Amino acid sequence: MADDPDQCIECKVDFYMHNYMCVSECPEHYFADDIHQSCRLCHPACATCNGFHVHDCVTCDSQYALQPTSAKKNTCETHCRDEYYEQDSVDGKGRQVRTCLQCHESCYTCDGPHDIDCITCHASNFLQGEYLVKWLF
Repeated sequence: MADDPDQCIECKVDFYMHNYMCVSECPEHYFADDIHQSCRLCHPACATCNGFHVHDCVTCDSQYALQPTSAKKNTCETHCRDEYYEQDSVDGKGRQVRTCLQCHESCYTCDGPHDIDCITCHASNFLQGEYLVKWLF
């Protein structure tokens, strides 16, 4: 303990130092660093994370959408990449979250999960009205 009884300098096992206090869970925008037994800041785009890099985001800050990438990692981006569309939802804590979900395999850009949600198609397909048509070579 420090001279001030409300300020800690060391925490028990399973607790993390945050602003000179020992907490069992780190607050939003911080992650639990088991090595240093402290709460460390997430990347600025993350609301919650497992580390300090942008690809360690679990959820994103409100102006970003969670974009899946390879190797089961996520990143937070201002817009979804091609072949993904944005879905708004509310998480278990009542926060608005934006997630990028994969388009139908025929779509290059879309606004939903089905082939009729295509905005543009891959080169082997085209839209005729609202229907997806496959080129036959």
